[in-house]
Amino acid sequence: LDQGFSAAVVQRKDLDRKHLDTAFWISILTGGLLTVGNIAASGLVADFFHEPRLASILSWLSLSYIVNALSTTQLAILQRNMSFKSLARRSLAATTIGGVFGIGMALAGFGVWSLVGQNLVRGIAAQNVVQHSIQGVMQQDHAFNAGTGVQLGQCAFQHRAREHAIVNQPLALD
Repeated sequence: LDQGFSAAVVQRKDLDRKHLDTAFWISILTGGLLTVGNIAASGLVADFFHEPRLASILSWLSLSYIVNALSTTQLAILQRNMSFKSLARRSLAATTIGGVFGIGMALAGFGVWSLVGQNLVRGIAAQNVVQHSIQGVMQQDHAFNAGTGVQLGQCAFQHRAREHAIVNQPLALD
């Protein structure tokens, strides 16, 4: 989803807000395009396999592109800061939460939808753990100005506040 931008975030010596913005929005754009493309193609795939139920399953599964795109830049920031413990916690927590949810759905008789639910819940849980981990990185950064880290309720503004904490530059909300 990130088209190599995460590797650039991890490896770039001089990283500024523009680099993080670019990586984040390219990831979101790619995830959005893949989601829309898969939803549009889901009917054709279902017809190809002569399984009409496949269209709705693929449509719901395609939402995982967007869910995963939301965290690619944050994951790169954690890798850059060598926060491997946070990355491991994220993976373990998300897999556990998704697994429990999927097993619960399977036991309740949801069939293949259990796998769809497991996948989406795992992605959402992973995103939530990443958000918590990034906030920890912000709090550890001595240059972070708590006044600029106010949660504004919009993804773009939250992302910019996180970036400010990481790259130690003034935050301009334009």
